[in-house]
Amino acid sequence: MLKRLTFLSVLVLVVLVWGWPAMAAEPAEDRADNIAPYGGAKAEGDILWCCPIEWGTDNQILGCEALGDTIYTTSAGGSTSPDPNYVYAWLRTATDCVPLYNHPQPTTSSWGWRDMGCDGEYLYASDDRTLEAFYMTPGGLVLVPGSNITISGMADISTIRCVAYDAGHDWFWTADFSSNIYAFDRTGAMVAGPYANSLDLYGMAFDGTYLWCHSQDGTKVNQFDINTGAYTGVVYAGCDDATGGIAGGLSLLDVDQGKQTVTLLGITQSSPDALYAMELYVHEEEWPNHKMHFPQLPDEIGWDVLSTAPIICADDWQCSETGWVTDIHFWGSWKNDDFPPGGEMPQFALFILRNIPADIDTPWSRPGEVLWEWWGEIPGTPFDPPTYEGWYDPITDSSFCNDHTSYWRYDFFVNDPTMPPADSFFQYQDSIYWLAVATTNINPPYQWGWKNSRDHFMDDAVYSDDPYQGPWFEMYEPPRCNWFDVYFDSSGYPNDMGSTNYYGQGWDSYEMYQWWNM
Repeated sequence: MLKRLTFLSVLVLVVLVWGWPAMAAEPAEDRADNIAPYGGAKAEGDILWCCPIEWGTDNQILGCEALGDTIYTTSAGGSTSPDPNYVYAWLRTATDCVPLYNHPQPTTSSWGWRDMGCDGEYLYASDDRTLEAFYMTPGGLVLVPGSNITISGMADISTIRCVAYDAGHDWFWTADFSSNIYAFDRTGAMVAGPYANSLDLYGMAFDGTYLWCHSQDGTKVNQFDINTGAYTGVVYAGCDDATGGIAGGLSLLDVDQGKQTVTLLGITQSSPDALYAMELYVHEEEWPNHKMHFPQLPDEIGWDVLSTAPIICADDWQCSETGWVTDIHFWGSWKNDDFPPGGEMPQFALFILRNIPADIDTPWSRPGEVLWEWWGEIPGTPFDPPTYEGWYDPITDSSFCNDHTSYWRYDFFVNDPTMPPADSFFQYQDSIYWLAVATTNINPPYQWGWKNSRDHFMDDAVYSDDPYQGPWFEMYEPPRCNWFDVYFDSSGYPNDMGSTNYYGQGWDSYEMYQWWNM
């Protein structure tokens, strides 16, 4: 069964809400001399990048939230900037945060919404003791009736200034400056706390284990243990901390970029205001934050299946956690190890499709409606194992042993500013989806194939020449190749007549003679 086409989707649920002191004055002096892109993963607590985010003359940016490839910020009308209050949308690029669009808030208070958060479906914001649910489009800000949350009790919370969504419990963490720290559910009832706090907090983010609190003793990021109800003593300095900036909002953001890092997204209140990303964790586990049934990793002694347009292959996955798909990773090879100029970064077409279950007429599941697509270049990371790999053409049902040795890993990121813009795809737990992959703009004789995986899941992989209309055809794995065929000529020189290395480990390559032996 050729149930081995390999891909991995990784998503991060980004949730944050934060705020600003009621009628507090915005910093007047210039305290942003060090604002610049930093670039590159470093170590835990280091700043990855930092960029100014003032919109025109508006320098009262309060909170932030990342959703898909867009970053949203709240901004106050306040006393030094004309009403109304706004929500801004930004695109993070390699060197800047580019304004996309903005909409007025439906608030009448001087500072408006001080915080934002996201439960994977809606954004939430507040300027009092009620979180209002909404979503943003280029055409407008849309409120969601019936989803607002008004808190009860927690008398030291006058404004829901900091909010972090806890997906594991489906509740929210909050604090208001130096108030106690609490968690409340969707009815507004307190479900955890009060926990003592003496810091002036403006933003919070929850990583699934620890709460991270943005405090105004500069721009300090403080680790808080929700199990003990106390700070751990782990503290990092945010962007512009040394030059007088003060903390705004905070969020959890995964900018993995192949390094398996998790980062925080934060606001520095300064002049200009700034948005920054801080490296939080470096994972040693392989693909630790995947959100699919399990990572399907490449079979180095398997097959690469022709997936060069117009032929496109697809494989299914089951979502393990509701949220946004922010990056996709897959592996492939070039037939005969022969790739065209520029083949290190080929053009791809990626599709996510709805699942059609098997039925009486078609006894295998297959892709249905196209739900998401992206076209563009993806750079490849090369691998060169000491084993040959096979090539399979599903159109002609032809298989070729010992076809190539090298393969490539392709890492697609929704938020990568070096790639064409892409929207995130929102998946739902336990749902089945299909990923379809093909290279485009590849001329003969070059051919690219999607590598099969070591472990299989659900139904067989399929192929088609039309991802929009189908039909899709089931694929089966051809017989494995494994034989040893070498003879020695009259001079004693070994000649390989087509030996294979199916078992991989234990076979040795004699580069001088270009043949394999056990």
